[in-house]
Amino acid sequence: MSQALVRASLLDRAVAFVAPGAAVQRLRSRAMFNFLSGSYTGARTDRRATRDWTPTPQSADADTIGDLPTLRGRSSDLIRNTPLAAGAIKTVCTKVIGTGLTVHPKIDADALGLTQPQAAEWNRQMKRIFRTVAATRALDVAGKRTFLEMQHQVLFSALERGDTLCVRRQAKRRDALLTTTYQLVEADRLCNPQQQPDRPGLVAGIETDEDGVVLRYHVASCNPYEIFNGQAPTWVALPAMGEDTGLPLAWDVGWKTRIDQTRAVPYLATIIETLKQIDRYGDAELMAAVISAMFTVFVKSEMDPLGGVSPGTDAQTGKPAPPEYRLGPAAIARLLPGEDVLFADPKRPNAQFQPFVQAWAEQAGVALEIPYEILMKHFTSSYSAARGAQLEAWEPLWVRRDWMAAAFCQPIYEAVVAEAVAREWIEAPGFFDDPWVRQAYTRSLWIGPAPGQIDPRVEVDAAASRVREGFSTLEEETYALTGGDWEENLQQQAVERQAREDAGLLEPVAVAPAALPTPQERDAQDAADARAGARWRVHA
Repeated sequence: MSQALVRASLLDRAVAFVAPGAAVQRLRSRAMFNFLSGSYTGARTDRRATRDWTPTPQSADADTIGDLPTLRGRSSDLIRNTPLAAGAIKTVCTKVIGTGLTVHPKIDADALGLTQPQAAEWNRQMKRIFRTVAATRALDVAGKRTFLEMQHQVLFSALERGDTLCVRRQAKRRDALLTTTYQLVEADRLCNPQQQPDRPGLVAGIETDEDGVVLRYHVASCNPYEIFNGQAPTWVALPAMGEDTGLPLAWDVGWKTRIDQTRAVPYLATIIETLKQIDRYGDAELMAAVISAMFTVFVKSEMDPLGGVSPGTDAQTGKPAPPEYRLGPAAIARLLPGEDVLFADPKRPNAQFQPFVQAWAEQAGVALEIPYEILMKHFTSSYSAARGAQLEAWEPLWVRRDWMAAAFCQPIYEAVVAEAVAREWIEAPGFFDDPWVRQAYTRSLWIGPAPGQIDPRVEVDAAASRVREGFSTLEEETYALTGGDWEENLQQQAVERQAREDAGLLEPVAVAPAALPTPQERDAQDAADARAGARWRVHA
């Protein structure tokens, strides 16, 4: 730890002149005091701001496991009932998964001794096999979900409750395309048998060895918190890895941030209290606005405890008529003696509601790594601001997408490849004999929907420039711009070109694109539109 030098003061020099030993002891004591007090003000305990702030450093599991049931329950409640929480989760799922992550096999041709045409043909065959299986419900043990639906449910559940358990099962249906199927298990069912307390090697249903390698997952037959089931749950221990195949039989999909963390926490864990308070504040403002819109009138009376407005005197009896309790347009009425009228004026709608909620939504967006414009679907700034928000949002989304591909999609793809090889649907010599060969055959790239473009013309022009200058390839730019498959596009373009020639249609004449406005020119136009009262628009 780097410490500031202890310099002798004027008093120290005076003491040293009389007693050098005492002066040295003074300097030594001061140096020791500086070392113990530390260099970070955030660690000081003698300051007013941090005097009562003494959190205890704990392990990752000690900080998370005990709070998990409460965090999961509150996270689920917020997603069900709070628009901001539901929007955040759905935004991440829609952008990360969208219409689904699709596999593009990329076997290592050099390691396998294959030529590029041979590797390309193998990739096409395997892609056809997996996409055929993924488009059906063959990968779901219950036969209810396609692979796309499984991706969405795994990610949504991991964001909502922290993690999800994926279990490899054997299909029991005679018409199944594969024997390999998968079961998705909610996080609450992954727990210690009979709700036993955690111990070394068994934490929150996950059993590990001394090196931290997962051995087994303990899964309850039903949700332990289920009160309508009518029967006590039983537990089964599922091995994490197949002894013969070396393929995973069960694994948990969860975003863990600490090294020794056993179970992941919900995506909203950091801002649960903030979102709940925003929701309560919104409900209060809404109710106040409803009351204000009702134009409530209170009659203050010393005679009639219920209050009211007197319509006058009854013509037959000559006595005051009973008070009326209704409002009418242009109504004229008299009050009884001692009565007064009070109008409820809650000063609503509150003009400060929007900026206040926006400020807290921006802080929530910081914690979730979602810019305010993306989180609230609210684009009223310039082109540059919208473009910056989109780029900032997609940096963590790309990370989430790669994590989903590696944590969930790739293990399933590897199991399908293994079964395809075992059934001799595709040739892969040495696949089961050498793990290096198996790794070379199962290399792949997972592509999802493109982020979309604020100004497509600028994006396409930039992509063409990168390809032209050699910074990128047509395949990479196709993935980035449309999420499509360049090879399939090429084949379809050849079919379309031949069809046009057969029909005697001339090829369209290429027209040079018009000069595109610069970002500065777009911002100037946006500012002019704002001054004119026009809403900012997406440039087409």
